[in-house]
Amino acid sequence: MAAAFEIPHKQAYELLRTATERLYERSVVIHTPDPTQSSKSYTLTRWVSTAKFMPDAGAVDVFFAPGILPFISQLKARFSTYQLAYVAPMTSIYAVRIYELLVQWRGCGHRHVELGWLRERLDLGTKYPNIRDLKARVLQPAIEQINAHSDLWVEYSQRKAGRRVVAFEFTFGLKAPLSAEPPAQSSKLTKAYIEQHARPGESWDDAAARLHRALDVGREQGALVD
Repeated sequence: MAAAFEIPHKQAYELLRTATERLYERSVVIHTPDPTQSSKSYTLTRWVSTAKFMPDAGAVDVFFAPGILPFISQLKARFSTYQLAYVAPMTSIYAVRIYELLVQWRGCGHRHVELGWLRERLDLGTKYPNIRDLKARVLQPAIEQINAHSDLWVEYSQRKAGRRVVAFEFTFGLKAPLSAEPPAQSSKLTKAYIEQHARPGESWDDAAARLHRALDVGREQGALVD
């Protein structure tokens, strides 16, 4: 964590400890529909049953709760992976979560999500009930950070039923990988390379900043399961 987020080891451990304590307090609802009943049954379980803190080692041992273990065991077959370096610079938790939702469908390049479903996945609760606030404070900042820091470019549009927004359409894809033209150790990109890889309508300065960020990200290492 210290290396990925470029912070001191002591600070990294404190963040890890705080995150673990928050996770320990969290629970998850597992819906299990029963065809013999008109109402759905569900299971409420914690994510974590035990957490062991080791400040001298700068580490935490986490033991998942028995009720969640069957789902954790499917991680390898059912979940996507992404580079931690792509989300480390993001300051919006919504940017991280939306990136996770999109990267699951990165081979498709398109995802339609209902408004209620998205609010639930972002754990918004009663926050931002006005769609204008939702777009200004959640969606737009998240999309900007995903475009700035990750390996995806993203655009979105809204879908209405009458005058009411009911869903969002996300269109996205992998950014063009940096070619071997600039040396791996180089901290600068040539003017010709930036002009060649600029997007339609993108200024030279914006293209240069984006490509340099992508070059820096490409040097980072680390993986995270979403």
